[in-house]
Amino acid sequence: MAKKKKNSNYVTDKTLAVKAEKEELEIKKQKAKTTKIVIISVVCALALIGIVVGFLFGVGAFEYQPEGTVDAQVTFDNGMSLHIQLYGKDAPQTTAHFTKLCKEGYFNGRSAHTFLEGLLYLGAENADGGDKGVNGEFSANGVANKIPMKKGTVCMARGEGKNSGHGQFFILSENDSSLMGEYAAFGRVTDLSNLEALIESIKVDANGKVIDAPKIVSISTHDSHH
Repeated sequence: MAKKKKNSNYVTDKTLAVKAEKEELEIKKQKAKTTKIVIISVVCALALIGIVVGFLFGVGAFEYQPEGTVDAQVTFDNGMSLHIQLYGKDAPQTTAHFTKLCKEGYFNGRSAHTFLEGLLYLGAENADGGDKGVNGEFSANGVANKIPMKKGTVCMARGEGKNSGHGQFFILSENDSSLMGEYAAFGRVTDLSNLEALIESIKVDANGKVIDAPKIVSISTHDSHH
């Protein structure tokens, strides 16, 4: 009886099938590996974006940046000085009013007289200018003033009336968002180290009145190039 011949193609077909199965499994592994790498890369990218955005928010990169129109240099009789950039585009009336007083020498001889709750008050002792008051540029008075209330921001002080600010202004020694919309911010001290040095040099009583307050020799102004 003749022996049945073994199908030679059987071994070949089986080998090819196993090989194809291995190749398909390897492709699946590579796809899974690639997908994992992509997911990790996306997660890392999003984390990095979050860190960068957080940093930019932290340094105020997304904060409203007002544009200066006038520079003011405040000189005190103790040898210290402050440079203030006035934002005439955001608070044109207050800036013009303040600049006019500076040119008239209104602040000469007046002092940095009060330091209370993080605010350094300068100029006139009385904040209420009455009929001489300038129209206040702040949201509670119907004006969209977006200058942020942060360390170094300069505002016009006022009495009860929203348009009563005249010859007294204050400078924030720290960020205070609670003041936003309540006072006409119109500038900012650019050299914060000088502001800190000035504040550190003064002594105050229990009511925040500055003892031996440094007097303003002059406030000179000129158009800004910013």
